[in-house]
Formats: sequence, structure tokens, C-alpha cells
Amino acid sequence: MFERSEAILTTLEQYRNLQKVFATPAADDKPIGIEQYFAYMELLYRIQVLECFRNLEQTAPVSTELPVLSAHYIAVDALVSHLLTERRYRPSQDTEIQQARDTARQAFSSIVMDYRKRFSAYMPEDSQQYRGDVTKVINTVLPAWLAYRETMLAINNDKE
Repeated sequence: MFERSEAILTTLEQYRNLQKVFATPAADDKPIGIEQYFAYMELLYRIQVLECFRNLEQTAPVSTELPVLSAHYIAVDALVSHLLTERRYRPSQDTEIQQARDTARQAFSSIVMDYRKRFSAYMPEDSQQYRGDVTKVINTVLPAWLAYRETMLAINNDKE
């Protein structure tokens, strides 16, 4: 049998805790720096993306009927396609940071090309297979996307 993704839930839990940390100064009428506002907006964005993937994972059909699977796959792939093109910043003046961004984006793009190739002639053998396979895709795509986002705007270390 197939198990739900613990990775999404764990990351969401960590981000929700970080969200509370970011929200505390505002609730206490304390000033917040512009960098913290941007990090907070990035955090909220990531939470929304993770929730979208969690919902797609939970609604993955249990079927072998290609029209049923195709509609869901199109939704998953549309979100991933968006992530490949969204919120890109101008190139960094720091060559080390830019190289990290380029490497992370290339790794993310490579993962996307790989799963698209595997799904191009997809034929599940049983009704549970698609759900398990799409969960594997999500669990592979998300860490690569999060690593890429960290090169754009690091939030994991901005807990002040």
C-alpha cells in the first residue's frame, strides 16, 4: 500500500513554526526590517506551494483509466511548469551565489525533464500505481525546488 508524504508535512510544519516566529514582532508592535518582510513573503509563498502539492497528492486518482489520470497529471505538471519560470530575480553580482542559483536551477530542471520523460508513455499496471508514482514525483521535485528557492532568498536561517 502507498503512504502519504511525510516530507511535505514535515516541511510545512517547519515553515508554519517559522511563520509564527516572523509574525511575533508584528503582533508585538515591534519594527521589522525590510529583509525580514521579504523573507516572510517568501515563506508564505513556499507554504502555499507546499499546500498545493499536498492537495494534489491527496487528490491523486486511484485508477488505471488514462483520461482520469491525465487530468490530474496536467494539474501537477502545470504547477511544476510554473515553478520553473516563477519569481526569478536578476542575476546576482556575487558569482558564487549566481553559480549556486544556476546549479540549483539546473538540478531542478533536470528532475522535471526526467519525470516528464517517464510519464510521456505512462501506463499504470494497477489502480494504486499512479498515486504512488505521482507522490514520488512530488517528493523529488519539492526538495529541488526548495533548494533553488533558498539560493534566491534564504529564509531557513533568518529566524531573528
